[in-house]
Amino acid sequence: MKIETFVGLHKTLCDDARALSQRKGHDYSGEADTLKNLKLAGAAGLCTPEQGVVVRLLDKLSRLAELDKPGAEAHVADERVRDTILDIINYACLHEALRMERKAHHGDTEDTENGEGQEATEDELCGRTG
Repeated sequence: MKIETFVGLHKTLCDDARALSQRKGHDYSGEADTLKNLKLAGAAGLCTPEQGVVVRLLDKLSRLAELDKPGAEAHVADERVRDTILDIINYACLHEALRMERKAHHGDTEDTENGEGQEATEDELCGRTG
């Protein structure tokens, strides 16, 4: 696959993952705090929210590994392999959001500053340049 083809696929997957994340975020947490449902494990004293996301990621990776086996067939008809890939993208982003929020609340600005002592913009944090 040529790099241009891959980059186009990457953009499509990330665009689709972003749209899915917006819909699911609303359903899981409403508008006030899109990370609310992920923080419940921490509030219950089970694990950190980040660790909870890692468990969810491991579930998705396990499903992907099973469905990639020769002759494997999904038994959940409405969730394709592509849906699992979109979920993996979103859980990785949710993990980063939780990590950044935790660092910001604890005064650790290592990853949330732009190098000039100022809080980085959303574009800078997401690696977008303009």
